[in-house]
Amino acid sequence: MSEEIKKTKVRLKICGNQFLITADESEQYIQKIAKIVDERIKYLDDSDPKLSLHMATIVAALNYCDELEKERVITRELIKKAGDCEAIAKDATFRLNKLIIENAQLREEKAGLHKVIAELKAEAYTEDTSATVESKKSDTANNSVKKTAKLTKTNASNADETVTDEDFLNILDGENY
Repeated sequence: MSEEIKKTKVRLKICGNQFLITADESEQYIQKIAKIVDERIKYLDDSDPKLSLHMATIVAALNYCDELEKERVITRELIKKAGDCEAIAKDATFRLNKLIIENAQLREEKAGLHKVIAELKAEAYTEDTSATVESKKSDTANNSVKKTAKLTKTNASNADETVTDEDFLNILDGENY
């Protein structure tokens, strides 16, 4: 069952003529519109003494129809632009959502790469530390052999001298004997 629209009956006076209007709008709205029409017709009637009241009413009606048609054109353009804006907004929202997902994926990838880098650094540090320790052991062994050879050579040339433990340690530490 359709909803009944309450009709409003309003008594109007336009250019001295009485009218009874039935409309869907409120009485205040109808009175406001009637006042605008009355003022426009009176303005046209007063501005050109050659116009009869009948002609002023027709000119007022033409003016209002012209304004109405121009407003309809503007409204259609605005509705079309609103539709275009809505389509652009939907597209932008879609692209934004894709970028948000891509950004999240890149953040995950970045975190994974940081983890791999940290593991590689730790592995390189361990290998470098091992190599350094082995190098030092090798250097120490080479130095000990050289120092022992020096000690032996020195002892051979100075056969009558006795090398003490302190002298031996000094030779190993790099001091001259």
